[in-house]
Amino acid sequence: QDMGQRLSVSQLAINTAIVYMHRFYIFHSLEKFHKYQIAACALFLAAKVEEQPRKLEHVIRVAHACLNRDSPPLKPDSQEYQDQARVLVHNEIIMLQTLGFDIQVDHPHTHILGSPLTRVTKDGNVKDLAQTAYFM
Repeated sequence: QDMGQRLSVSQLAINTAIVYMHRFYIFHSLEKFHKYQIAACALFLAAKVEEQPRKLEHVIRVAHACLNRDSPPLKPDSQEYQDQARVLVHNEIIMLQTLGFDIQVDHPHTHILGSPLTRVTKDGNVKDLAQTAYFM
């Protein structure tokens, strides 16, 4: 969530990244693939799919800043930066293969938010379905 907000992507892109991570870890072990590396990869891919692409450099810098709050930012010419870039791109390929290149996610809340439906509560108040679903 923090990384997505720092990258200035929408909540929809963050939710898509969460779905990718869930689907990825159905098939792979947390011991083999580090959760923070996969989170950055999922967010990088989700931002592309949701038409809010972010540069690889920006994703790496934000991921590094989120995980290493006390250390200075990475320089693009450093070996650590190059290693993280290589790992992120490699994980993206593995994630795409794991997902079977099925990267479209149909989020149920997008249908609810677009619904003009309302409901009447026990005390007689009329509530919008989207507002009710948000707090459930």
